[in-house]
Amino acid sequence: MQINTEFQQELMESGYIHRPLPLHEEASLEQTEREKKVTARRTVWSGDGEGCCGNPVSMERGTVETVRIEEENVLAMEAPLLCQCWPEGMPQDGDCAYYGHIHAAFPVKEADWTSFHRVRALIRPECDGSRTVSLSMYLENDGELKVPDRYRRQGFHMMNLNNHQWNDCIWEFPSLPRDCVSGFGFRYRINGRDTASGENAVFYVKEIWLETVENPGKESGWLPESNRFCYSTCGYEPGASKKAVLAAGADTDTFTIEDRKGQVCLEKCLENVAWRGENFQIADFSELTQEGEYRICAGGMAGEWFPIRDGVLEDVTWKGINFLFCERCGYPVPGKHGLCHMDTYAEHKGLKLPYCGGWHDAGDMSQQTVQTAETVESLLELAAERRESTLLCQRLMEEALWGLEFIFRTRFGDGYRATSLGLIRWTDGKIGNDDDASNVRVHNHALENFICAGVFALAAECLGDYDRELAWRCAGAAEEDFRFAQERYRTHGMELPLPWEHTYSSSAALYYGEIVTAAARIWKVTEKEEYAEAAAEYGRKLLDCQEKDSSKTGMRGFFYRDETHQDIIHYNHQAREHVPATALVLLCRVLEHHPDKILWEEGIRLYGEYLKDLLGHASPYEMLPAGLYSETAEDPDIFRLLHLQADYETEKDNHTLQVKAGTRVKPGYGVRQFPVWFSFRGNTAVMLSAAKGAAAVGGYLKDTFLMKAAASQTDWLFGKNPFGRSLMYGAGRGYQQLFSTFPGTCVGQLPVGIETDGNSDIPYWPGGNQSTYKEVWVTSVAKLFGIIAEIYKNQT
Repeated sequence: MQINTEFQQELMESGYIHRPLPLHEEASLEQTEREKKVTARRTVWSGDGEGCCGNPVSMERGTVETVRIEEENVLAMEAPLLCQCWPEGMPQDGDCAYYGHIHAAFPVKEADWTSFHRVRALIRPECDGSRTVSLSMYLENDGELKVPDRYRRQGFHMMNLNNHQWNDCIWEFPSLPRDCVSGFGFRYRINGRDTASGENAVFYVKEIWLETVENPGKESGWLPESNRFCYSTCGYEPGASKKAVLAAGADTDTFTIEDRKGQVCLEKCLENVAWRGENFQIADFSELTQEGEYRICAGGMAGEWFPIRDGVLEDVTWKGINFLFCERCGYPVPGKHGLCHMDTYAEHKGLKLPYCGGWHDAGDMSQQTVQTAETVESLLELAAERRESTLLCQRLMEEALWGLEFIFRTRFGDGYRATSLGLIRWTDGKIGNDDDASNVRVHNHALENFICAGVFALAAECLGDYDRELAWRCAGAAEEDFRFAQERYRTHGMELPLPWEHTYSSSAALYYGEIVTAAARIWKVTEKEEYAEAAAEYGRKLLDCQEKDSSKTGMRGFFYRDETHQDIIHYNHQAREHVPATALVLLCRVLEHHPDKILWEEGIRLYGEYLKDLLGHASPYEMLPAGLYSETAEDPDIFRLLHLQADYETEKDNHTLQVKAGTRVKPGYGVRQFPVWFSFRGNTAVMLSAAKGAAAVGGYLKDTFLMKAAASQTDWLFGKNPFGRSLMYGAGRGYQQLFSTFPGTCVGQLPVGIETDGNSDIPYWPGGNQSTYKEVWVTSVAKLFGIIAEIYKNQT
């Protein structure tokens, strides 16, 4: 495998990801925005008293005032990083609590900003000792369309800043309602002190403008911009499918691929595609396998250079490892944070269990045991497929062991384990004072133990030659957790965790799939017949949840939540779409002589048929659609499991409208490109989870179409999307800052994902940097590693 020479040097200098990789802001969206031609400008505020807004006022903690520095008047915002008590309205038990905000609010009354595309400000933080610093802008609109929206997902823009220097900050919002602006300002969440932090947070703002630009950024729609090719800006492995999408209208029917010498390496006809009333052109250059650097040319346009070579996926993997490393909890990450959260703990039967370790959940510092376990699973799966790449394999194993240690330490030894913690502050590491996080959730739920049992069993298999004694202990823990889970499941059945846990939307079918996975893996390392029997028993239950007749819905092969066949399995944020498929494939591979194998294989074939049917409705970008939906909203109880913060009575009609915005395949049923969703939106995990299922099924059936379709889902992440931008920071081109308050900007970050606006089924990627859609998420990288592992597996 070859790695880019410059990147290889950066890897070496990082100690192969033992300090964060450097950021390449020159290829970022922020740099592109700074270079745009400004055609009109209005001052919002300046220290000289100019501007359409007066001086701001402080709405919460600290001070907001005009001061003079460096012979200029600037706005100064300041507050201490610690307070003696939780502010009014904050959870007094400390769950997701912080110390309030510095809040500078500008007086704005019914201002019409529709002629401007963006706001721009010069900001300098002076936060001594803070290694990551962020500040948010907000805008409120009181026109026909209100901002913020019901779920507070619009009207905010979080900026990661370079400390002790002036930052040129831009928030583009061409589609944000701003006809009656009623509020504008800055907020800084006061989050406590990290190891190196000083006592205060200080921000200076020198100038604020509204600007109109020649080419505001695309925020919505399927068609690419007229001057853009949409393809994987990271490049391609030689044997991969290679396609670019462009809007129809180029003054040519052909395209060429040029190399760095200017030679035409390929010339072909563009394929014309009409989809949903819009016209696209596709450039398919899959036959080009010669390693090199190339660009696409058509109709007088030339795209950016991209590589074709072995090692493209390795580069992406290293960058994903970098993000996980930066998200480590309880570990001093150079340039990011110190040894954090040593005073977070769970309590059970008089014992206190420290809950630091693994990886922070996302842009905040929450922790989810199951998420860490599933991240370990993906790391182990990928390491197993990269054994010939010694450095990468060893580094994957190291990161996996970091998470594995945490999973061990969440166990109380009686079936109960620490499962999650909501946390958005630094703590001082001293146990017994007010900033402790002592409210870690503790459960003895079957599902968590089944999942962890499966991960321990996989670790036992993968660690055999790496750490034999640890492998032995993993096998023992797998059996213990499986036994705890069995006992609990027999007496209590399915149990709901708290809403903020990532297993909240679980179904009976998911239970069956996780039981099959854990039992089959444990049988593989122990060969005890009881596990083979359990795997086969729940394999039959899983198949009972599968649709085998297409007469009602227009499709078959998908899975319902249970044997009643009332509600189809769907996800809209966290996703485990792949579990039924990968469980059946595992059964066939592990229990290959079992009499039920013919039934399992039929289930695999049916699911493959369903995936192909979905792909028949895919957009020109070939993103795997989210699935088949019923136009009738789920039962109210199930709706509440799937849609956090959403009220059933308020949103049930919107559910129907969202399904109707897709493609109808049968009366009452339709295929959506994106999930039905409300508050929590972003499709990265949903898409990659389905892709993992497709890759597993394709690999088992030797189905080239499914294998290639699964592998090409990564292209969506790296630029083959309607916006033509990579979603992974530091990979490819056009990546942008993401919502990452605590880790700051890191190479390898992936967001929750591209969303839709309202009830549409149209991709929406607004300029505002806000959760959930733009929040960085460990799950997104873990899901990417899972599909990369399947890609490598299918190459052997």
